[in-house]
Amino acid sequence: MHVFCLFKTAPLSQGFQTYLYKNISPLTLSEVKRESSVSPSSFILLEDPTVQELGSYKDFYGICLHMDTTLSSHNKEFPHLIFLQKPIYLPSLLQIFLELVQKFTLSSNLNLPEFLKIGPFFYKKLQRSLLDLSQNKTVSLTEKEAALIDFLSSRPSGAATRSELLENIWKFREDISTRTLESHIYTLRQKIEPNPNSPQFLLTKEGGYCLKYQVS
Repeated sequence: MHVFCLFKTAPLSQGFQTYLYKNISPLTLSEVKRESSVSPSSFILLEDPTVQELGSYKDFYGICLHMDTTLSSHNKEFPHLIFLQKPIYLPSLLQIFLELVQKFTLSSNLNLPEFLKIGPFFYKKLQRSLLDLSQNKTVSLTEKEAALIDFLSSRPSGAATRSELLENIWKFREDISTRTLESHIYTLRQKIEPNPNSPQFLLTKEGGYCLKYQVS
């Protein structure tokens, strides 16, 4: 895998290179001066690009470090770039970088589907957790909370009835009276919703629930 480094700050660039050379030998790091020399199949690291420079990387995977808070408003135009505001602690940047490189390598080299994204969170199925890369924040999930995400995201519409959820996740019959589903929906909303009282991603639908997610 090739990583292109477009850092403008020498200490940051040197620190990053030192870490990669010592710890991640399969990666090849290059410093480039011209956008035309970077392949879209590579992973890029940007630092303080102008809006015009940013426009050259619409289809790229990578990280954009910036001081200009207005750049974050462009994140919807660049779905594969993670925008991180400076200053940032180098170990934190390296951790985020490794998470993204793992995702990029798996999806491109092994032809696996992209990761599930719920709002700002990437869903990490094996770790039963949600990762918000923009804030370097990890949220742990219970077994049943993860099962709710798994089941709802497996449906074409992201929706399932209450009885389907109870039967498939808890093995309850429809005629059993229980509030366990509602309790788990409540706690999951506390974790994924900016405002749990006005949910945007885990919605109540007639007879059940619907998960709004992206495959990014």
